[in-house]
Amino acid sequence: MKKLIIISFLFFLPCFVFSQENLLELREQLAKTTDDSLRAEISNTIAKYYYNNGQPDSAKIFYQKFLSIAEQRNDLSQKVRAHVSIGSACLYIPLPDSAEWHFQKVLEMGEAQDGTLFKKMMCIALVNLGINYGINRGRATEELDYYLKGLKKAKEYSFSEMATDVLWRISNVYLDQGNYGMAMENARAGLAEAEKYGDKGEIIEMKRLIGIIIGEKESTPEELKEGIRSLQECLDYYISENLRVNQSYLHFDLAGIYGKSHQPDSALYHAEKGYELSKKVQIGHAEVNAEVVYAKALIGVGKYKEAIRVLHDAEETYRSYPLISSKATIHDLLAKAYAGMGDYKNAYSHARDLEAAMDSSYTALNDEKILALQTQFETEKKEQENIFLKNKNEMVTFRSRLYGVIGLLLIASILAVAFFYYKLRIKNRQLEKLNASKNRLFATLAHDLKGPAMSFNNLTKKINYLIKKGDPEQLLELGEYFERSGNRVNRVLSNLLDWAVSQKDQFVNNPENIDIAAISENIINDLKYFSEPKKIKINNGIKKEHIAYCDENAFSIIIRNLLHNAIKYSFPDNQINLRSYKKGNNIAIEIQDYGVGMDGRLIKKILRGDAVNSTRGTGDEKGNALGLQTCTKLIECNNGKLCIESKEGEGTKFTVAFEQN
Repeated sequence: MKKLIIISFLFFLPCFVFSQENLLELREQLAKTTDDSLRAEISNTIAKYYYNNGQPDSAKIFYQKFLSIAEQRNDLSQKVRAHVSIGSACLYIPLPDSAEWHFQKVLEMGEAQDGTLFKKMMCIALVNLGINYGINRGRATEELDYYLKGLKKAKEYSFSEMATDVLWRISNVYLDQGNYGMAMENARAGLAEAEKYGDKGEIIEMKRLIGIIIGEKESTPEELKEGIRSLQECLDYYISENLRVNQSYLHFDLAGIYGKSHQPDSALYHAEKGYELSKKVQIGHAEVNAEVVYAKALIGVGKYKEAIRVLHDAEETYRSYPLISSKATIHDLLAKAYAGMGDYKNAYSHARDLEAAMDSSYTALNDEKILALQTQFETEKKEQENIFLKNKNEMVTFRSRLYGVIGLLLIASILAVAFFYYKLRIKNRQLEKLNASKNRLFATLAHDLKGPAMSFNNLTKKINYLIKKGDPEQLLELGEYFERSGNRVNRVLSNLLDWAVSQKDQFVNNPENIDIAAISENIINDLKYFSEPKKIKINNGIKKEHIAYCDENAFSIIIRNLLHNAIKYSFPDNQINLRSYKKGNNIAIEIQDYGVGMDGRLIKKILRGDAVNSTRGTGDEKGNALGLQTCTKLIECNNGKLCIESKEGEGTKFTVAFEQN
């Protein structure tokens, strides 16, 4: 469900509708007139024309003229209107920094002035600041914070209509986060506000939102009935108002909730109606969604051939409006439809296409499901062979039956051999992987420990010589070198021990609520021996109130390795940012460096937990590449999630998320 994204001055100004010829006349009049009051109104009117016709860049130019005239005349009411209008245009362009500046100016003016106009402008500015953070900056926490401030002001000044709109937006933020309880609470509060001033359109919007929330969450049968009643009332209203686009969306909403209520016939009816309407009104990219919803309903009632036809139409529509999620959904439904018909060959083909279409945010079908579908296809193939043999046995003599039995036994033997061969291949791959790890471990020991060991041997001889010679200055220099070598050996042994512990299947994990701020501070201090020679500053933004549910030793190993990796590949005289924030029900820890970065292929290997080849750092530091492999294993053991964003030459951002207890 979508409403106007931006609350603007249209709350309190009438909408001017005029033609292109009127626009040219107004622009000529603006160029000729010297009356500031008239010039201000003409500039505002022209700007509104561009704004309402989807040209925010042009609108911004004339709103700025409107503001300039208002400042010359020191007309505060026109100035505050102009700032709101320019900010609204900047949201659409988008220019998030400019938008925020203008809305902050509105808040300053509103605090300094009195009157209904300034109060309303403050409410609008707060809500639009929330939209700016949500739409243009992708920061849901700040978005929600500004919405709540706007709601508080709207209730304080008794702006029920505005309070309804803000509650609608707050509910949608919680809905996107999967917090259905808070989404429903705010939606019902918005409905109560709308009923106060009796705006039927707003009441319908809030009832539709309530129906959508019920359809998305785990609902009881009684709740589903309430959702169906709410959505049906909305549909009746849109029909009475002849709002055909809205009717199309409502049919899709009803199709979804009927499907969840196990009423496939009703789901199919509404999906078909929405599909027909979307074709008539030509709502662009929504046609893909229409075809997908219709096909899903057809699959629900077993009409697989018709579903396949509609999905192939959706593939054609997708070419005009490409969205990765739409493409993946189409392949997912095609795989289900072909599987329902027993055509596992085509089902498997589309399952593979789905795998190729999926990105990190889309997990409609995992590898395990694809493997199961492939096995089902192979099993079906063997079953068809067995049926053929059985029919043949019934028509031939005892000898033919005997041959058939022998044939079945032979097939069974082949299948058994194939099964054991398959298991053997899996075991061989595991052994190869273990052998590679073993070889890598011995190579690391030979390479990383042999050099320092020989250095220590030579150093002891030289120290004895210098002691006898009585040369303290050279002894001090050797002491610093001795310390660096010791740190390197300590780092190698630490990595090897961490790696060895993480490889054990019996790894003991003791998750508990841990103080990540204190642990992180200790790790930063421990790594100063490594960061200070390169003059790298580590900015610690871990918040003390953030508590993660994780094994303390595992957390220390993970953060230490990631920070060490960031220092290693950062350029001298640079900085590393470490911060924490809430991400849904998790606590996320982010480590951002601005060093050499890495390519996508290497990122995939790290996330899979594969062994990677170590490269030298920006200060020619050596490594053994065990640290990141250890991290992925320990993150998995603690039910955490690892995300890597990187660009070669610009740096890398590691984000680790852990649950909260």
